[in-house]
Amino acid sequence: MEGVAAGTTDLGSILSSYEPSKLTALGIGDIPLEYSDPWVGMRDMYDLMTEEPEMAEAMGERELVYLSNFSTSGVQFECTQGNEIRTIEDIKGKRMRATGTYSKVLDDLGANMVNMTFGKVYQALDSGLVDCLGSYFYTIHRLV
Repeated sequence: MEGVAAGTTDLGSILSSYEPSKLTALGIGDIPLEYSDPWVGMRDMYDLMTEEPEMAEAMGERELVYLSNFSTSGVQFECTQGNEIRTIEDIKGKRMRATGTYSKVLDDLGANMVNMTFGKVYQALDSGLVDCLGSYFYTIHRLV
């Protein structure tokens, strides 16, 4: 966020979960609930962020301009063998990586949260640094 605001780059994807206290307005669209149509949610978020003066002001305070968004979608767990999550009780004690609101919920359920960038998560699963990854559906590595 600071790089975009400072002009280091002209355009970037900014997630409210990485700056929750500074991007509260943007976080409205990132809630851990299932919904039937991500496009509708993205369109509503776009309308909110571009048509409500308070939202433009909130972004402007950070030297940012809202252009578009993408849905965060639901979350799926990828776990190493033997660490599968089948019940809420299975979360307790697992070493997990997740972001945003999901990491807070998992922490509240007893997971041991590991902080790392997304680019390192599959290596962390391979090495045993984490037991499970909570990831948005659109970032999941699918095995066929």
